[in-house]
Amino acid sequence: MTIEELMKKLEAGETINLNSVQLTETTEALAKTFAGLSRSEALEAGKCVMCGEKHNGFRDVPSEREYNISAICQTCQDGMFEQ
Repeated sequence: MTIEELMKKLEAGETINLNSVQLTETTEALAKTFAGLSRSEALEAGKCVMCGEKHNGFRDVPSEREYNISAICQTCQDGMFEQ
């Protein structure tokens, strides 16, 4: 499924069922589309997929785990989760 097809389905409110490989590929493609940097590229470079900046460490272990899942830095996590 292409990103365009995925976005159309989401906009239409359709449920999307993806296996783990498709989910990983979709996550990578979405990050690249919206942030210009895929999750794996961000992790490799120590950057954030949301702001593109290098991460400057994490407040706690759960925040660092979240970065390893999402490649979102502490500052952007704080903004998303309103801590």
